[in-house]
Amino acid sequence: MARWHVVHDADGENGEATLWALEVAPMKYVWIEQGMNGFGVCFEALEVCKVFRSFAAAKRWVSQNIRQTRRLSEGVL
Repeated sequence: MARWHVVHDADGENGEATLWALEVAPMKYVWIEQGMNGFGVCFEALEVCKVFRSFAAAKRWVSQNIRQTRRLSEGVL
């Protein structure tokens, strides 16, 4: 099961988490960033490729697409 880590350097003013990271390959990460429009899934370049209404939906999409996510993070696609 994938284990997401909170990136505390990006916490909000009140200490709430706004950025999470998942290592999908050695030194390759997928990020979920909370923004004004929802939760964006990002790859190494931190370009948002998909936005979801909830953190759970973003995590679910990454889990369902983990094979493709790994290939994207490796620059294969």
